[in-house]
Amino acid sequence: MADIASFGGVSGSANAYVSRGVSEYIKTVRESQRLGVTTSAAAGEVSRGDDEVEVSDVARYLNILRGNPIREELVNRVKEEIAIGAYETREKIESAIGELAKDI
Repeated sequence: MADIASFGGVSGSANAYVSRGVSEYIKTVRESQRLGVTTSAAAGEVSRGDDEVEVSDVARYLNILRGNPIREELVNRVKEEIAIGAYETREKIESAIGELAKDI
């Protein structure tokens, strides 16, 4: 299929993408015919499988985060402490190390 001319001004890698799509469609139609499944509108009926939605763990987490308001006063205070070098205290570092040790 490499000798197919460009489709409607689409050429190069886009043309190869279209060619692959056509090839996959042809394979699907042939497999449907082999199995005796009718997918042609000319046959009077087009059947379609059920739709399915899968929500990733990241999407679930982002949804949770959207429900939590941002505490602007806290964010601004922490930014200021970081800017002047007062945010990282010995107590905070020891606390963080202790929490990490619990996870291990």
